Amino acid sequence: MSTIKFDGMCDDLGQGLLCPSCGGGYLHHEAIDIFERPEDADVILHTTAGDTVTSKLEPADRSENPSPRRHGLFITFSCEGCDATPILDIHQHKGGTFLRWRECLTQ
Repeated sequence: MSTIKFDGMCDDLGQGLLCPSCGGGYLHHEAIDIFERPEDADVILHTTAGDTVTSKLEPADRSENPSPRRHGLFITFSCEGCDATPILDIHQHKGGTFLRWRECLTQ
């Protein structure tokens, strides 16, 4: 798993997220997966927004939700500098919010 890195600039837009594969700063959002789960609920509402938007209810024990107990989301990127499609995982656990790169997949 790669460390989350940002460019050194901090301006009105914030800091730029860098590709975990090549270190480039030209990442494009391709899709977002949102997992809505009340604490420890048995069912999760999974919404995916990309070229289309879909929502479905799914059992918590078979979900890709990155959080073991609460809400979570994935942002899938493509990188202009390489062929990586990194996925940023943001999730809640025990009162904290955590960020990590999922496996850096190549096309």
